[in-house]
Amino acid sequence: MDIQTALQETRTQWSNLESIYNQVTDPVVLDSIIHQMLVAEQTYDKLLARARAEQITVRDIPMRQ
Repeated sequence: MDIQTALQETRTQWSNLESIYNQVTDPVVLDSIIHQMLVAEQTYDKLLARARAEQITVRDIPMRQ
């Protein structure tokens, strides 16, 4: 999988998790969602750093919202 695709998929996953977070009230589920969001954010940041290292231009990268 190329970096751009991985960034897009990770950003989509992160966004979906944010939507779920805004709808859930169960504390156990919220803890799990928060953990998954942190993992998605860290993955996104690592992929973004890799993209920069490979000199992929910003216009090709889905930015944080």
